[in-house]
Amino acid sequence: MELDFITLEDDNNYAIIDTIEVNNNRYLFLADANEFTKITVRKVIREEGKEYLVKLDDEEEFDSVMSFYNEVKGGKNEEK
Repeated sequence: MELDFITLEDDNNYAIIDTIEVNNNRYLFLADANEFTKITVRKVIREEGKEYLVKLDDEEEFDSVMSFYNEVKGGKNEEK
């Protein structure tokens, strides 16, 4: 399986390991390329035809996304 990689604001590379949609919002699950056990979640925002990834600062939104992910995909150990 070939993975796509992106660089986030911390200048680290992350592999896109999963994507889910919750409440009409798309979320990416990303694994640190140097430490695959370190997982982060980003929300995809679309503005003026471009997509941006934003950190989940809202704990309720993060909990909702993780609850959905765990229910549907059986994921665990993710971080904001």
